Amino acid sequence: MELIKIGITELRRCQILLVGLVALALCPLVQYGSQLIVEAEYRNPNYDFSALFENVVWGNTQIFLPISLVMIGGWLIDRESTHDTLKNIMTIPVSMPKMLGAKLLLVGMLAVLLGIYSVGITLITGLTVGLSGLTVEVFFHGGTQIVLAALRPIWSVCR
Repeated sequence: MELIKIGITELRRCQILLVGLVALALCPLVQYGSQLIVEAEYRNPNYDFSALFENVVWGNTQIFLPISLVMIGGWLIDRESTHDTLKNIMTIPVSMPKMLGAKLLLVGMLAVLLGIYSVGITLITGLTVGLSGLTVEVFFHGGTQIVLAALRPIWSVCR
């Protein structure tokens, strides 16, 4: 548990976390914007909140979340050798697998938080551009899919 607290402290100083937040904020904009730039005959005339949530799930699982999580997770692991703190950590009776496991757990928790953040950004984007079809069912179904999709890269690593 102490290793998780240390990792959270590291993340608060992590500028690359901001890059991940910006990338995830771009996902709903890119998904909605893609509807605006395609030719009229290919546009979805019934593009609503449900379609936006579906597109954000696809965009997050294929592009934005994997890149963000790899950047942040890689930074968490690499910073130990880059900032020359690995030799200090090795003097503490903590095994390397335990330390890496704690960092992976931290990235998993971050994935859930980034998924929740992405749901909020998707909701704000849809409301801002005036999409119709927002119901409690659509919100919870789409939101659950986004958060579960955020865990997919972590699940793939842990299998």
